[in-house]
Amino acid sequence: GGAIVDMLYPAGAPSRIPTIAVTGTNGKTTTVRLTAHLLAEGGCRVGVSTTDGVYVAGRLIYSADATGPASAQMILGDPTVDVAVLETARGGLLRRGLGYDWSDVGIITNIDAEHLGQDGLETVDDLMDVKSVVAEHVRDGGTLILNADDMNVRSLVDMKFVRAEHKNVVWFSVDSDNPVVNAHVRSGERAYVLEDGWLVEYTGTERTALSRAGELPGAFGGVSAHAIANALAALAASRAVGIAAEVADQRLRAFDPWIDNPGRGMLWQHGDVYMLIDYAHNAHGIAAMAQTVSAVWGRDRGIALVNLPGDRRDDLLEASARAVADGFDRILVYDGDDLRGRKRDEIPGIVCEAIADYRPEVSCSAVPDMAAAITEGLRQANPGDVMLVMYEKIDPVLDYLTELGATPVSPDGETASQMAGQMR
Repeated sequence: GGAIVDMLYPAGAPSRIPTIAVTGTNGKTTTVRLTAHLLAEGGCRVGVSTTDGVYVAGRLIYSADATGPASAQMILGDPTVDVAVLETARGGLLRRGLGYDWSDVGIITNIDAEHLGQDGLETVDDLMDVKSVVAEHVRDGGTLILNADDMNVRSLVDMKFVRAEHKNVVWFSVDSDNPVVNAHVRSGERAYVLEDGWLVEYTGTERTALSRAGELPGAFGGVSAHAIANALAALAASRAVGIAAEVADQRLRAFDPWIDNPGRGMLWQHGDVYMLIDYAHNAHGIAAMAQTVSAVWGRDRGIALVNLPGDRRDDLLEASARAVADGFDRILVYDGDDLRGRKRDEIPGIVCEAIADYRPEVSCSAVPDMAAAITEGLRQANPGDVMLVMYEKIDPVLDYLTELGATPVSPDGETASQMAGQMR
């Protein structure tokens, strides 16, 4: 028996691979995909777990919601994988744990009210306790990458079990005046920030401009704040594991949202109306997409097509309704196929009632399904308007858009500038 073990695991042979874990309320999947893309350089075989499956070297090997410990172990047990990038979600953490003992890098994208009322989680503090497990299990001397623009994430460094003082804390921010980042940099530490149109790395006072925000794929010419935040986190992770600055910039600019990030911020066009497809499904995510719509098109040009998960508490659905009303004056709400325990038309009723109480001047209507929502949105739209389409499952949406004759559009800087010129 010992001889077999010695053959499989020779003395002195590497027994671990660099491991990056990503958690948060929103942005996990995109940050994982971006990070994996930055690392897949020079033949490096990246193992990735996300909400849509397990990938090794860009090839899907297991299709499922793969954000739990079994998926992590599938990747970590694959001898062909050189580095692991693991999306780590609340459900798997609560039910079965992490699936690894410690990581080299941990990323916390943001923490906001979501899934409350499920699995014993009743407050945001409860959710923070769960998400902090990823921070706790970054090894001593490893890198903990945190969103300095998020109040809840900022407080993680004060949690006893995170032991932040034993780790290399790296902050990222889309605000160049963020006081947490500025104090961190003055103390000689590392941070990543959006500054004067650049994604910038600070190591103490040493400043390195890595990438132009306007050239970031999927960021609409550098005006989509959440897309830039995800890119900053991915850049921080890639640099933490040794990717050269110029390579990170090249790889970031080569990221193709259509191929590398399906279902997130996908832009389509039908005639002279745009459709922005995204899995925004909570107040935080909806607010992020509303910011993008406002920055590119203007609030008055947007129509929101809303689909929300039925297993969320009424107060969370109402918070999402208010977030939609803060960003849009025209709103259509539809049920998906999986009602998750709700009655049909129940969620549209909750959403429209909450909007009527919050902003009665906003138009909110219930429509039967996704196809009806898109059809009615196109009927209401004026030339140059944009429809934000929130979805339950991406494939039926794309199939229906194709059936309508809609065509995909690249949300790059040139396209965003052209759209802005047409509309203003």
